[in-house]
Amino acid sequence: ADIPGLIPGAHQNRGLGISFLRHIERCLCLIYVIDLSIEEPLEQLNWLRFELNQYQPGLADRPNLLIGNKIDVIGAAEKLEYLKQEMNKIRSEEGSHSLTKTMPVLGLSAKKFIGIEEFIENLRLMYDTYNEENTLQCK
Repeated sequence: ADIPGLIPGAHQNRGLGISFLRHIERCLCLIYVIDLSIEEPLEQLNWLRFELNQYQPGLADRPNLLIGNKIDVIGAAEKLEYLKQEMNKIRSEEGSHSLTKTMPVLGLSAKKFIGIEEFIENLRLMYDTYNEENTLQCK
């Protein structure tokens, strides 16, 4: 599900909130695409996770991939590094659950085709890993 219109308050049905969130509910894995050109990209990730968890506790903790988009913009590399550090802190605080299922934090520029191959490789790995786990659980 591609949900670019998810806005703060979506869990309270602001905008097309609930209908967007229903699509996410059916997803086995999530890809968070965070805009590195904004001032505080970590805040964007935090409110996305908040909205998902308000709608359905634990939804934000599904296996996921974090993409820092617009890596080609001035200052984006530093913001991506900050995101990586913050995600490592969260992983160590949460121990063996939740975000420990997160794949790497990747920098990408869709406009300049930077990081596309690495993204595809990680997406395939995530799909193969968690699709197989899900198949085994359903048997």
